[in-house]
Amino acid sequence: MKPHEQRVVEERKQLGERLAKLNAFLTTNDTTQVVSGVDLSLLQDQQCLMASLLHVLDSRIERFKLNKENTDGNDIRATEIKPD
Repeated sequence: MKPHEQRVVEERKQLGERLAKLNAFLTTNDTTQVVSGVDLSLLQDQQCLMASLLHVLDSRIERFKLNKENTDGNDIRATEIKPD
């Protein structure tokens, strides 16, 4: 795996861990006791954005895998089509 791809994988791992912790915090029964309404709303916004970023990173990682397969000689687009 290329260095920049490895960094994306590591970023995805770290983000997944942070998002899991935030999800756990937001689903506890006493969240409203600990966080004010405005802050709770901001944390929910953050949760949504983190989930979106996680999806983007997952898509990038999937493309890394596809690109690796394609460079291994499995790229149909690179196949030359000869006229009859």
